[in-house]
Order: sequence, then structure tokens, then C-alpha cells
Amino acid sequence: MLDAADRKPALLDLRGTAHVIGRQLGEALRADPALRSSFERIIGEDEETIRSLERELEEPPEAFKARFVEVLASESPATVDMMKGISRGSGMEFGRLVSFLVRPPLKDGARVSRAEAGRTTYGVFRHAAAELQGCSALAVRTNSDGPILAKNRDSDIRLQDLQVICRVEPDKGYRYLAVSTHCVPGVYSSGMNERGLAVADTHVCSTDVGPGLPRFALMREILEGCATAKDAVQYLRETPALGWGNLILADAEGEFAVAELGYRGKAFRTAKRLIASTNHFVSPAMAPSFVKVHPTFRQARTISRYRALVRSGDLADGHSAESIQRMLASHRDPALCFHGTRRNPLHTIGSSLYRIRDRALAYKFGPPCQGEAICVAL
Repeated sequence: MLDAADRKPALLDLRGTAHVIGRQLGEALRADPALRSSFERIIGEDEETIRSLERELEEPPEAFKARFVEVLASESPATVDMMKGISRGSGMEFGRLVSFLVRPPLKDGARVSRAEAGRTTYGVFRHAAAELQGCSALAVRTNSDGPILAKNRDSDIRLQDLQVICRVEPDKGYRYLAVSTHCVPGVYSSGMNERGLAVADTHVCSTDVGPGLPRFALMREILEGCATAKDAVQYLRETPALGWGNLILADAEGEFAVAELGYRGKAFRTAKRLIASTNHFVSPAMAPSFVKVHPTFRQARTISRYRALVRSGDLADGHSAESIQRMLASHRDPALCFHGTRRNPLHTIGSSLYRIRDRALAYKFGPPCQGEAICVAL
């Protein structure tokens, strides 16, 4: 188990064009040899895994990488500019950075292929238990603290030390605060902009995928260009998405939405009091494309976590920021706080709570049951 109680992620203040912001991100990684080594090691380990799965993918990894960059250049050119800046600032080859970014969709493709063939998906991960957990997020209107968006980020334990909090002032668009991963050209978990629009993602394994924008690019575009949840929903309706996930949205007026994203189809749920997202699609339109990669357990886990989040809205006194933090730190079944081990790479690597009214983030590094939250104002 990792002890994160006394640790915290880097806080980077970034400003300028997309290329300049990318260069600043790259320079931050380059300045920390241990993090740079960890970044390179993850790429190498996962490239080896992907090579072993190549026969199960619909297209060769190199072809997928080329199409991935082509779509980004067409639909979000600022993302490619940021990638070029990261490459320059870090000294990392551009193609090496692309390899890091395409790891999740390539491994998802192998999981879908195996699941549809009725075979175990365990070989796609370093341990079977990685199938059993995932991110949990909710947006809720509280009596004492106004609208809040919160997320537990469950991910590969290797990414924990690569987490970073960024305060970003782009040359065009709104300022925003984001929890992300070093050298990802966008928002790789959650964020909130100066207008009080907050967004977070949750992964969903799905058959409805294609040449669209990944979630990290969609979230950056939303934070820079949208003022309300309604604006973000309209943007998502008009923009092709890669698929493989949900985006949960909350704004300063207390309007909430979840976008269930596929390439061919999308569905949007809205609410004014509470809305939640875990690792499956809820809407009738999207639910058939959800791939039950571990139907005897994983499906039950994501559904039980989702139901627990929704039921939490029935608290007699209503939610507060403190009650949400306690819930995210809970180990009570279905546990939202998950502890990885050397044998199990999945881990709650961080917990974010956005106080939208205050334009502030309370962030816990590692499992939220440990340590104190750090507070960062936009």
C-alpha cells in the first residue's frame, strides 16, 4: 500500500499559447529526473503489453496512433500545439508522447475484443483485480456550500506520482484549474474554470468508439470555451468523441449534466439536485454498448457505486462539502476509496472536490481516507 498522507502533487501556474503552456508542462517534467524516469518506464512497460495484444486489435497500434493525431489536428489543433510544446520542453520525441496518450484506448480495444469473444480480459492488465474498480463522481447542490463537483480518481498506481494540479491562463478562453497528469495535453481527470463550470470524467468500456476526440481534449476545450453546463452539452453534441467514457458537468447556477459518450451515439442526463457517474452507461440509448468485461463482478461494482452515490442524495440534512469528503473516503461496501498493492495496480490515486461558489479545489493526494486536503484557489 502506498502511504500518501504526507505527499502532494506539484502545483503549476501555466500561461500563454497552447504551445507555450505545453512547453511549460514539458519543462516541469524535465526538471524532475525521477518523474521523467517513471514516465518513460510506464511507456516502455505498456508498449510491451500492447505489442503482445496486437493481434487482438482492429488496427495496428502505429496506424491507430497516426489516426489519433490526425483527428486531434482536425478537431482540436490547440491540443496538437500543446503536444508539440510538451515534446520541446521535455526533450521527449513527439511519437513517444503519443504512445503514452494512446495506451488506454489500445488496451480497451483488446479488452473489448476478448470480452466479445467470451474470453477473460485479465491479460490486458498486470493483475485481475484491476478489473474490479473505477472512478466515481457526483455533482450535488448543498445547502451550506452551494454546488459541488467531486471525484475519486481510481487509476493505475504507477500514475500516482505523475499527478499535477495546474492553474492555466490560456491566451484565448477562460482561466481554469485542473487535476491532471504530467505531460498530458489537456485535462486528464477534472477541472473548473473562472465562470464556475466544472467537469470530470469516468471511464466506460464500450463498443461505440471511433475517430473522435479523447476525453482529455474535450475537457480542455470545454473549460476554455464554455461558461455553463448547457454550453458544454451543446459543444459535446456537435463534436465527435472517441467514446469510452462519461463527462459529468456542474456549473455556478447549480445545473448538472452527465454526457455518456460514444462515437456513433451520445446521451445526456440532466439534474438540478444531484447527478452521478461511475463506469457504465445508464441511458437506454447507450447502455447496450457497455461492455461487461467482467460481468460477474465489475458490472455489479460500477452499478452498486452508482446507486450508492444516487442514494446519498436522500440524506435528511442534505450534503455538505464535509459529508461528501467522508463519503469519498469510505471503505464501506461498495467502497469508493480503494487501496492498491504491488499485486493490484488499481488505486484511488487522488480525490477532488470543487467548491464552485468559491472557485476552489480541495484535493487529497492518494486514497482520500489518508492525510489532509490541500486547498487551491483559481
